[in-house]
Amino acid sequence: MKIGLVTPYDWSYPGGVRDHVWYLANEFMALGHDVRILAPASGPKRKIPEKHIYKMGVTTPIPANGSIARVVVFDPALTLRVRKVLQRENFDILSICFDCAFFTPNVATPAWTDCCLKCHS
Repeated sequence: MKIGLVTPYDWSYPGGVRDHVWYLANEFMALGHDVRILAPASGPKRKIPEKHIYKMGVTTPIPANGSIARVVVFDPALTLRVRKVLQRENFDILSICFDCAFFTPNVATPAWTDCCLKCHS
């Protein structure tokens, strides 16, 4: 199966959701699935290519629950990039990890109407 994992959290910084997505991707790949991760990234690590990861979007640090959440901000250009990736990859399953309200309504196109969409937080 071809699986897409989406997270709004900055891939350049370690954290709970990022680590969850990374380990989930590795488990799926160990089972023989083809996995891609879509995540924003910042700083110098943004330019370093990583296998199976689409780094896209600009993050903004937002204070939340005594911590700093570095999450993607809405950007119409990002919506177009995500749509193109979804069309090209043609995922069987698209798992949106955490509250990706920025993502879901903006890319709801026929490009992925045949895939199983799973949103969770």
